[in-house]
Amino acid sequence: MSLRAAGLPLLLSGLALGANTGDLARVAVHGNPVDAQKARAELRAMGPSGLEALFATKADAARLAAAPKDAALTVAAAIDAVARQKDASFSRLYWYTSLDEARAAATATGRPILSLRLLGDLGEDLSCANSRFFRTALYANAEVSEALREGFVLHWESVRPVPRITIDYGDGRRIERTITGNSLHYVLTSRAEVVDVLPGVYGPDAFLSEIRLAAAIAKSLPAGAKERSAALRRHHVDRLAAGTGALVPARLDERSKALMRLKTRGVYEGDSFGKAVEAFEAVMTEDMTHNETVLRPTLHRWLTRVDAGPSNLAAFTDRIYDEVFLTPRRDPWMGLVPPLVYAALDGEGRRAGNAPSDQALLQVGPLPSAMAAGALALSKIGGERAALSSLVRPGPKVAALPPATGIPGAVPTTISPRSR
Repeated sequence: MSLRAAGLPLLLSGLALGANTGDLARVAVHGNPVDAQKARAELRAMGPSGLEALFATKADAARLAAAPKDAALTVAAAIDAVARQKDASFSRLYWYTSLDEARAAATATGRPILSLRLLGDLGEDLSCANSRFFRTALYANAEVSEALREGFVLHWESVRPVPRITIDYGDGRRIERTITGNSLHYVLTSRAEVVDVLPGVYGPDAFLSEIRLAAAIAKSLPAGAKERSAALRRHHVDRLAAGTGALVPARLDERSKALMRLKTRGVYEGDSFGKAVEAFEAVMTEDMTHNETVLRPTLHRWLTRVDAGPSNLAAFTDRIYDEVFLTPRRDPWMGLVPPLVYAALDGEGRRAGNAPSDQALLQVGPLPSAMAAGALALSKIGGERAALSSLVRPGPKVAALPPATGIPGAVPTTISPRSR
């Protein structure tokens, strides 16, 4: 439908001066593809108010769930494009993809920054597993969504592309998934100083509690650089001394369940949806417990000794992915191709592009395998790790893996039959 056919003024193609957000929102949803793309870009440039203009056109999650599939997809695509987050019709969250822009917004509003690091693109369905779990269990959660909209400036950054795997059964049946990767949330000051880090998946209640505490600390920091650094280090010393308290099991609220139901239409029948919800909650709870008791103390220890701020934030993130998540940037295959293991395939089944040779990789040092990374980061239980362990090592049980070296607090982890 053209702009004129829709009864709308010709706002775009160089004639956008004076356009109001309501008109742009209608074009973003109902305009032809070229005009819709331009309108979405203009709404995106307006920041959170541009996203709210789309919701003012009655494009809420409840209406989408009841709408015909094609109509719902069109509206959802417009919202996702402006928000830069897949399934944003349920979260109502606007994400900056430039940290400089996020810092400017944080300075203007007096809010801290919640900064996500992930593999892939938060605006795409096939981003890494943890980021997908966040979209369902955290960002769609009504209380979490409200807290993020009202108390934080949101930002995400992709660490690297996410590996994808396609299994073709040869008869029309295909499975397409991501196969490894991990995510983390930073709470940053408007100066991009790290207040705290949440590695991997957390349930909604625990997530809210942690980000609210970090936000309060961010707002209470003194003005001087040395005093700020000392206060942040004391926070992490105190957290280590306090240890891990009781964690509230992960539970989906009704809006998260509505998103999960929408994404699985035609897959679950009868009471199988309720069982899938329970299984997802159990996976999140187990993952959260491991993240909080094993991974996060390591980060607290680092932050008692290291100031993570704008000058070294990228290096600090790399260190987490290297030493905690065991997916170092120097490994182009992310542990999925063990060096010097013969596959009896032409070219060893690899399309290497500009990847370094195995010899060059091993000269830097041994690389962690994807199985070791999966054992340490339990978010692979429900999806990636289950697929990987069944493909790489089929059988009733996978033996315990050794602890990761060089990571304080790392413990041996056994992958149980249920985890497969």
